[in-house]
Amino acid sequence: MNNAPPINPTAFVIGNFEIQWYGIMIFFGFMLAILLVVLKLKFWYKIPIEPFYWFTFIAIPLAILGARTWSYIIGDSSANSVGEFFEQFWRFEGLAIQGGIFTVLISGIIYFPLILKKEKYKVRTKFNGKEQIKQISTFVYADAIVPTVLVGQAIGRWGNMFNQEVYGSVVNNPEISFGWLQTIFPTVYDQMFIESPNDQQILFRQPLFLYESFADIILFLILWVGFDFFYRRKAGDLVAGYFIGYGMIRLIMEPLRDQQFNFTTTLVITSLTIIFGIAFVILNHL
Repeated sequence: MNNAPPINPTAFVIGNFEIQWYGIMIFFGFMLAILLVVLKLKFWYKIPIEPFYWFTFIAIPLAILGARTWSYIIGDSSANSVGEFFEQFWRFEGLAIQGGIFTVLISGIIYFPLILKKEKYKVRTKFNGKEQIKQISTFVYADAIVPTVLVGQAIGRWGNMFNQEVYGSVVNNPEISFGWLQTIFPTVYDQMFIESPNDQQILFRQPLFLYESFADIILFLILWVGFDFFYRRKAGDLVAGYFIGYGMIRLIMEPLRDQQFNFTTTLVITSLTIIFGIAFVILNHL
């Protein structure tokens, strides 16, 4: 048994407002994702970054609101009133990533086709001595944006450690099966000794946040670096790759969760996400 005290989930306090470590993780995840998108658009795709810049002011609040709302819908929320709902919203508490993805996806489908119609965002190229003016596809921007969501998720997942939530099943003899974790990430190892809500026993739990964080980074690198060199890749394939890949990660992770964090709705939506990604690839190439 480990006697290390749990980390205080509150990083600091401003007046009566508590700033949670979970919120800080989400914030840095957003910032890094935005930086990666800018680099991709400017130096790799070499297309205007302004449409994305303005989109961030729409997407970030909608992503948090969508994630918060979805958490409430699936029952993973402690809010008992509208006031508590929005209080937890501003503190980045109780977020379910699927809801954030859906709201951002819908807003992007509406926003980018409209703004990319502007003349200043069209691309001018020369072919056989003649100038051609083309509107950039929404899918080109989507391919730069969507994979970086994985970076935000990978960083944000560490907030689960600070809150000691969304953990996995009980592990017996962790000093044997998780000795590697104690060596590489001793703080993570210590924080996985969590008090059971039923009998107040302090037991070691599987660090699901760590599993998903690493899986998200691996998937990000495959999409961000590898897919651009795939033969016959079309704009939009990275978006589909995200939905298929992340859907598979969640399907693997869900059965490992502690029973109190299992939600049937999440499994259904995750399965539909994979089906959507596969259908998207097929239709995109047809």
